[in-house]
Order: sequence, then structure tokens, then C-alpha cells
Amino acid sequence: MNEHRDYLKGRAKRWLETRKHPDIDPSELVQETFLRAHTRIEQYQGTSEPSLRAWLRTVMRRLFLDRVRRSRLDYEPPTSPSGDVEALPCSRSSPSKVVMKAEHDRRLREAVDRLPKDQATAIRLHYFEGLTVVETAQRMNRPRDAVAGLVRRGLAALRREIGRGSEEAPP
Repeated sequence: MNEHRDYLKGRAKRWLETRKHPDIDPSELVQETFLRAHTRIEQYQGTSEPSLRAWLRTVMRRLFLDRVRRSRLDYEPPTSPSGDVEALPCSRSSPSKVVMKAEHDRRLREAVDRLPKDQATAIRLHYFEGLTVVETAQRMNRPRDAVAGLVRRGLAALRREIGRGSEEAPP
């Protein structure tokens, strides 16, 4: 397992350096990968060391992407004790970008609310809570393929609606 840990840690460091995510610790990501792999070992269907390594890499990539997705959804602009964003010496985004992102997030959540109930639930569980399709299917008491279809149709509807909304917005 040490060789897999070293391989995954090197891979995680490269991903994090390339994608500029200093808030994610490579060692922590590798540890989470082994924990997730342990709880889902029944999903592993390979028989060789290379296939195990590839499976572990996939588990780690999904954890990494889930973390990135959650950090985008949970981001709130830092504020000073007085609550004034401009009083901070340095913030990650300009105030206008923070407002634009908040508006986009609000529109997205409203669009999800307008989806059929099952599609909205599948989208919320999979993207907002970061569950896998299998976990979402278990939570919804539905077959995996049915949930994958709900997610796919929900995303297509969201793309159409959000695309239509941006066409109507003034330049």
C-alpha cells in the first residue's frame, strides 16, 4: 500500500499545483481516498496492481472534484469584523465578481427549484451535497440508471433555462 500512497500523493501534489488549490492538503486527500476506497471496495472489479492503482486514482479524482465543487458552492466572501468587504486588505475576488457569483448561484438554485421534483432532488444530492450517483440512488430509493437519467435530464433542462436567461439579459 505504501507504493500506492506515494503514487497518489505525487499525483495529488501535481493536480493541486496545476489547479491552484492551496486549501487542499495532498496528504489529507490521499487519506480520504483510502478511507473511501475501503468503504467501497465491493465496487472494485479489477484483478491486477495497475487496475487497482487506476481505481484508486479515480476515487481520488472524484474526491478532489467534489471538494472543488463544494468550495465553489460554499464560498462566502470574507468580511472584516465590521462586515465591510472593502475594508479587507486583500480579497480573492472583486466585490462586483462576488455579487455576480451570488446572483448566478441564486439563479441556479431557483432554476433547480423549477425542475420536476425527482430531477431537482437528484441534482441537489449529486451536485450540491456531493454524493455519487450510486449514493444518490440509494438515498432516493431508485435504480442507479434511473438516477443517472434524472441527473442528465435535469442538467439539460438547466442548461436550456440558464442559457435562455443569459440571452435575455442586457449586454
